[in-house]
Amino acid sequence: MRVAVVSEDGLPDIRVEKMMNTLSRIAEEVHFIGRFRGFSGLPLGRRPIVHGVVWNKYAALSTPPYYLWVERAVLGWLRRIGPDVVVSVNLVPTYISLKSGIPTIMDYHEVYSEMLDEMRAPNPILDLGLSIIKKIYYKLENILREIPYVTVSEEAADYFVEKYGNENYIVVKNYPSVLEVRDLVLEDLEDCDFKRFLYIGKDLLRYEGKRFRDLRETLRVLEEAWRERGDFEVLLAGDRNGHGFVRSLGWLGHMELYRLINEAHFGLLSYSPNRVQRYFSHNKAYMYAHLGTVPIVTETLSGIVRDLNGNALIVRSGDFTDSLREVIGMALDMDCGSLNDVRRRLHAHARENLLWERFEGEILRFVEGIL
Repeated sequence: MRVAVVSEDGLPDIRVEKMMNTLSRIAEEVHFIGRFRGFSGLPLGRRPIVHGVVWNKYAALSTPPYYLWVERAVLGWLRRIGPDVVVSVNLVPTYISLKSGIPTIMDYHEVYSEMLDEMRAPNPILDLGLSIIKKIYYKLENILREIPYVTVSEEAADYFVEKYGNENYIVVKNYPSVLEVRDLVLEDLEDCDFKRFLYIGKDLLRYEGKRFRDLRETLRVLEEAWRERGDFEVLLAGDRNGHGFVRSLGWLGHMELYRLINEAHFGLLSYSPNRVQRYFSHNKAYMYAHLGTVPIVTETLSGIVRDLNGNALIVRSGDFTDSLREVIGMALDMDCGSLNDVRRRLHAHARENLLWERFEGEILRFVEGIL
């Protein structure tokens, strides 16, 4: 069997690489079609055959001639490869892949019909682009009425079933693979006087209008605590700019992030509460967990809170700022004994429950079921 994976985001992409690794268990050939900038470093059982496509943001806006170039390239590769099934990532690749007539599954990483309503562009030019994307993506999401799909959370699946009436889906969360974490070792902390918080992403110092990733209040509360105490720092991966107590380490590859996570006591996911956060499955939460870096999570990230099963510090949404102050203070006051107890429970829970391989059998049955 041949499988083709089509993605506008390209590689490296850890979720797509895990999906291709899983598909290689039943497929003699796995092909990737999209922009290619390398792999993440995940040990792959069999590397996919890569067909590079120049895929830029203008294609997603249906801007001629860019979209037509991409469509022609993708359909051309699908004709040459002749796959038995296509797994397409998100809306535009799915729209294109369906034109091939080949059975297609959409691996839908987002809930655009809800997320786009919670985004605000910082200037008029970007606002025009956002308004165009909204019109296109609201229309394209109707694809879900017709095709099998993979989504990232139970809450997202419930939303899609209610809106589009299609129950032909599976949920595959963004858990790490055994291949990512098998060599990681949890060591007890011996010095907890100076704490380290960690955030992975560019949202901490640069708010870009995504209300569901708003860390401005978190930064303000942390700065408040730092001025009062000065006994901690925040490590930041994904941004070159530091800020006082925030030490930026720039962009790091996916597998490199685990080394950084190992240096931190707490991992930040304390976004200001937002209604769409219940749909998310941030892989950083589960990466934190596998190294015993205790997540600080807003309760509106309900799927993640449920997955962590009490092994996290939860920030209430009703009195968010006061609760965040309490949680940050609690984290800073924890001694090594208490912190190591939480870390060991978190690590054991992650190793038993929060692994990609839990979904592999279901993924393979789902793919085989549409042939």
